[in-house]
Amino acid sequence: AQPSGNARRTNEPEALAHLRSLGYLGAGVSGPAMPRNLPDPKDRLAERAMLLQGEGLLREGKFDQAVAVFSSVLKRDPGNRFAILRSGIALLKKGDIAGAIGPLEEAVRLDPEQAENQFALADALTRTRQYRRAVPHWMEAVRLSPRRVAAWSNLGTALGRDGKLPEAATAFSRAVELDPLDPLLLANLAFAERALKREAAAVTHLRQSASLAPDQFRYSATLGLLLVEAGEPKEAARWLRKSRPGEVDYAEGRFELALIDLYGGDKAAARANLQAAIGAQPGLRPRAEANPALASLLR
Repeated sequence: AQPSGNARRTNEPEALAHLRSLGYLGAGVSGPAMPRNLPDPKDRLAERAMLLQGEGLLREGKFDQAVAVFSSVLKRDPGNRFAILRSGIALLKKGDIAGAIGPLEEAVRLDPEQAENQFALADALTRTRQYRRAVPHWMEAVRLSPRRVAAWSNLGTALGRDGKLPEAATAFSRAVELDPLDPLLLANLAFAERALKREAAAVTHLRQSASLAPDQFRYSATLGLLLVEAGEPKEAARWLRKSRPGEVDYAEGRFELALIDLYGGDKAAARANLQAAIGAQPGLRPRAEANPALASLLR
């Protein structure tokens, strides 16, 4: 079922913090292979040639030149729908995301039933962290292109970042149904499930993600922490040891690993992991000092 635009919000800080790690697939805006609404060649040969030139520049990655050509078309023909859309996409691809929003909003206003218009505007809004504004456009994108995996996944990201956690999980589930072998989609679904306290499902999907791309898996600490909560410290430790600085939950994972090592009798390893945890997140020091066993490692 498609997520509801009137979804219940959550203000749980921990849950929202978990969703900071959601992956995003929005940069792949492409668009139609050829203009759909070109003027009749007999009437607008020059504009047609310019549009094709602009499209060629866009596909070659020459975004500034493409924007200039589409702008020239719009001076001649201000309502040209293709030029409006593609100028917005060229701005988006060159990194001027804020500048892209205006043309893309106009493209949606002129042709709201075009999936690419909705996708591109939703992409720009999401990448400028306007998640609540992005959600209805992602919902239109999945309505118009119900098998487009990136649209479902990005809808999940926008919903999650806006605090609509059950609806985010629903969108991610749909993305996984469409592409069950994508490790990023599985990880996204797992983070939404973790935020919803569906820990067992989150473990299952993170394990699947890890098995599909073991060399690219960057959520070892998260999986380890979930396994600690599930009462599986031995397997948890195996995953926690794989985590690396900069990865999601690295500091918390090393903190938990220090406890596991300490209670396992390896005081040296516990001290090293505690130092790594506090080095990555100094705010963990008071927690360590409040624990007599860990506090002894700080001296």
